[in-house]
Amino acid sequence: MDYQRVLIPVHIGANSQEVAREGLEIARNLGAKACFLFVKDSTLRHYLSLAGYPSASPGRGEEEVEQAMNVMGWRVLEDDLALARRLGVEAEAQLLGGNPLAAILAEIRPGDLIVVGSHERGSLGHPNLGSVARGLVEKAPIPVLTVRLGRPVALA
Repeated sequence: MDYQRVLIPVHIGANSQEVAREGLEIARNLGAKACFLFVKDSTLRHYLSLAGYPSASPGRGEEEVEQAMNVMGWRVLEDDLALARRLGVEAEAQLLGGNPLAAILAEIRPGDLIVVGSHERGSLGHPNLGSVARGLVEKAPIPVLTVRLGRPVALA
């Protein structure tokens, strides 16, 4: 298959950087463009309030919460785009809203490959796919590569 774009769903946290690095390495090796996808969903509001964003605390207006989610999403995406520039990989970023699985599936085009993270939280140390990763593996009409998180990643 001649992959033209590697879709890399990203989120808040160090694990997201692992997936971004692995996805960029794959895109570089394939000569494909990387496309980072950050989906704003209901769980992001909770993360923002834990991180001390006053505009995301309970009782705030929806516009303030939306703005805080946009700021956080673009921060993550800009970090990933900066990493792509350092690695010499052509990349784009999209800030999406709604259900993460549906939003990612809606972005798929022919010639895409998805790179998504999996966690070592399953039974007997086997990787455990989160709900979005599992949904992508089950429903995506294109190949989905899962990256086991928490292992060392070396880039040349």
